[in-house]
Amino acid sequence: MTIKARNQRLVRLRRLEKLREIGHRQAMLAAGQAESTLAQLQHLAERTGTLADSYAARTDADDGAALAHLGAFRAGLERIARSTAGEIDTARRIAD
Repeated sequence: MTIKARNQRLVRLRRLEKLREIGHRQAMLAAGQAESTLAQLQHLAERTGTLADSYAARTDADDGAALAHLGAFRAGLERIARSTAGEIDTARRIAD
């Protein structure tokens, strides 16, 4: 192998090394963003669960309409909690 061919090979290898380094940085950034999203979703799930629990424990409904409204609101919170749980699973798979 000639000196010129070795130098060209060295240039190609350095370029490949730079590309790999860029790819590694991008992967690290994506992983950080995925972990952040996962943490935010877990926090949201906790808050939604706390809200649902506090509404479930309420006994201050004055009439049937108030009780129905309370039940509908709690059911909505439970739907949000289920949806968030699915999003957490997806975010966890992405983060992993």
